[in-house]
Amino acid sequence: MRAKWPTTDLNSATVTAVKNSNHMKKNHTIVVRRLIGFGAITFATLLFSQPVLTWAQTHSPATKEALQNTGSLRDGQHDFDFAFGNWKFHLKKLEHPLTGSNTWIELNGHSSCRKVWDGANFDEVEVYSADRKTHIQGMTVRLYNPESHQWSLYWGNAAKGVLSLPAVVGEFKNGRGEFYDQEDYNGRMILVRYAWSDITPTSAHFEQSFSTDGGKTWETNWISDQTREKPQKIGSQRTSLNDGRRSACPTIIRLEHRGGSVRRRHPPQADHLPRLATRGYSAQPGRGV
Repeated sequence: MRAKWPTTDLNSATVTAVKNSNHMKKNHTIVVRRLIGFGAITFATLLFSQPVLTWAQTHSPATKEALQNTGSLRDGQHDFDFAFGNWKFHLKKLEHPLTGSNTWIELNGHSSCRKVWDGANFDEVEVYSADRKTHIQGMTVRLYNPESHQWSLYWGNAAKGVLSLPAVVGEFKNGRGEFYDQEDYNGRMILVRYAWSDITPTSAHFEQSFSTDGGKTWETNWISDQTREKPQKIGSQRTSLNDGRRSACPTIIRLEHRGGSVRRRHPPQADHLPRLATRGYSAQPGRGV
């Protein structure tokens, strides 16, 4: 005979409480699952969107264009090679810039430019006015920056004995060189522009201009035109009186010295004369043979 377990009747309040408890557990589980799902989606979105953002920032059109422009910049370290050598120099200088004056002074003289290294040169100039009241002796140091592809120009003169700072910076485009800086001129800040143009193997044109309105208008105050000097030969060959052709006979050069003279059949080269001069010699033309 199977034993009967005692049974207990559950009242309606208890049943309702149990049901409510089960319902709350289900709702809690659903909420937790939703939160977990939302968090996973958010994390995944951030995780996978970061490379996209990084790629967009790294390869934006502006960046691509900048990189392309940097790679396509022209190497201009030889832009001033035209200036090497000796030149006749004609200068027109505005006597009082930025005053409304139209009085110009004209000066003439010579300039000489030599290479220091690729992308660096040293230029000297000396000019006088006709009455010799105005004398300018100056120099320009030019340095090329291979990273920026720009030149820095430093001017100095004997009157002040210092190089101008800041440098005048710029580059050549389509045969014209423009260089700029901002500096103090008589207590006011101005823009300065150097401009090289009309460059040929035997001539060049240069202008300096000032601006007081941020470059809207410019007043030119320095204009120079230079013409290459022909190299001078020391000694020459004798011209025959018979046919007008040059004779093959070399010229005798007599080197005068404090202790006597020395006859030399072949003339010394021009670059040897300064060294001979320091040793007490001076070259004198002799008689052809």
